Amino acid sequence: MQSYTVVLGSGNSADLPGGLFFILLASTGAVDIEFFRNRTSIGKVSGIEEGYRNKFDKKFDAVKITDVSAAANTVKVGIAQEGDADYNRAFGSVTVADGNINAVDVAALLAAVAGTRSPLTDLSGCTAASAVNSTVTAVAAIDNVAGVRIALVNLMVNAATGLAAMTLDGNDRIALSGTDQSLVCRDLLIPDGIAVGIRSTSAGANARIVYEVLP
Repeated sequence: MQSYTVVLGSGNSADLPGGLFFILLASTGAVDIEFFRNRTSIGKVSGIEEGYRNKFDKKFDAVKITDVSAAANTVKVGIAQEGDADYNRAFGSVTVADGNINAVDVAALLAAVAGTRSPLTDLSGCTAASAVNSTVTAVAAIDNVAGVRIALVNLMVNAATGLAAMTLDGNDRIALSGTDQSLVCRDLLIPDGIAVGIRSTSAGANARIVYEVLP
C-alpha cells in the first residue's frame, strides 16, 4: 500500500492514482472523496474525516479529494494498487449531525459495540435489506436508540441513468451511478437517533445493506 500526503488550501482539490483499496489515514478537516473509473464518477462520499476506508471489487482509476473544511487541510491517504489490503488502526468513530458526517470522540459507542458484537465482521444477529427502483428505511430514527452497526453496504448499477445509495436521515451519504459499477463499504458505525436506509432509482440499480441495531 502506498501512502500519499497532500496539503489542500480551502476548497482546493487533489487527484491521486487509483487502486483496489482506499483509506483516509489522516485529515485536519473534512473532505469530499470522489472515485472515478474510465473518467466517469462511480461514487462520492461527503464531509468525511479520517478513518473512512473502502475495498473495491474492480479497480478505480483515480480519486479526487476536495477540502470542504474552509481552512488549510493536510490529508494523508493509503491506496493499494493490486492484491488485497486492509488497515486496522483504531480511529475516533463517525457520527452524524445536521446532515453532515464529522469525526468525533465516541469511545463509549465503540465500547458498547465491543460488548455486543466483536469483531465488526461478525454477521450473527444481522438483518439484510435490498432496494431495486425503490427506497427502503432499514432503521427508523426512533428505533435507533443505541446505534446501528452496518456490516456491509453493496451498491451496484447497470443502467446509465440509475443511482444506488445508502441514506442517513433521508440524505444520500454513499452514492453510486454509471453503467456497470459496483461499490462495497464495510464496518460502519452509525450513532443513535439517525435513520438508516438505502435507495435505488431504476430497475438497473441495486442497493443492499447488512446491519444490526445495537441493543
